[in-house]
Amino acid sequence: MVTREWIVERVDYWRERLGLRNVAIDIDLHEADILDQPKVGNREVGEITYYPEGERAELRLAAVRSKRVIDQTIVHELCHVLCAELHDEMELMLYELSSQAADLGRQRLDLAQEKLCNRLARAFVP
Repeated sequence: MVTREWIVERVDYWRERLGLRNVAIDIDLHEADILDQPKVGNREVGEITYYPEGERAELRLAAVRSKRVIDQTIVHELCHVLCAELHDEMELMLYELSSQAADLGRQRLDLAQEKLCNRLARAFVP
């Protein structure tokens, strides 16, 4: 069974492995599928908001029974934190483009980041 304590242990484990020990992470568990990414079937499992100025993040997880899915989701979401600085730099470059080109660039950047986070999560938690 997946407990809050187990989730906290896994977040701490992955923070250490991914070099994010300096980022404080608040964990919020939800019963419903109210989140954006990644999805398991039609279930939305996790979402993270990162606040670099305070080196803090809010991790929201939907309740699922599979430890592998939760573990993979934790890694996926923490990979978004790893990508945050690159993402912010790319956003600055997109600011110089026309509105239409910037919108397309943001869509492509977001898709590429999502694919990268998915690949890393599957590599770390097969």
